[in-house]
Amino acid sequence: MNGNNRKRKLVNDDKTNPKRRKMERPSVVDDLKMRAELILSGDYSSLHQWNLAVNKHLKDPLSEHRGNVIEYIQNLVAALNTGIKEENTNAMVFRAHMHREGQGGERNYAAAIELLERAIELGDAGAMNNRAFMHCHGQGGDINYAAAIALFDRAIELGDACAMNNRAFMHSKGHGGDRNYTQTD
Repeated sequence: MNGNNRKRKLVNDDKTNPKRRKMERPSVVDDLKMRAELILSGDYSSLHQWNLAVNKHLKDPLSEHRGNVIEYIQNLVAALNTGIKEENTNAMVFRAHMHREGQGGERNYAAAIELLERAIELGDAGAMNNRAFMHCHGQGGDINYAAAIALFDRAIELGDACAMNNRAFMHSKGHGGDRNYTQTD
């Protein structure tokens, strides 16, 4: 090891060196807030990560953060309800998702559908995608591929990438028609 490398190693081992300090992880609630802000900005692709983060603490009664997560979700629900009254479609989609997943209360497909239908009337592509997903999985009723396809196609026309992915999945599985691998690209 030459002298320069030794000096560099000593500098890198110095815990006061800002380049050496590890970044602190955000608190569980701060992480949820960040994800909620993304969702409320219309980034519905963050819903899956939201679920993972929330469920990690809600489903584990021994989680040291469970109480904080429950309190945060209660406050978030109140804020979403205000947004819903103001016709905020992102708030409608987020709250519908929470109803569908049983976050902030019992699982309630009827309430989720009502909110998604309202957001669809206002032209929200993410709501179309989420409602179509529910049709595909029989959430809140029977599986209805025709209704799912119609909603996915409307969302695709509006440029929703998640709807494109979900529709391609339907083509690959033959849901609502014959398998069509050429339509999955």
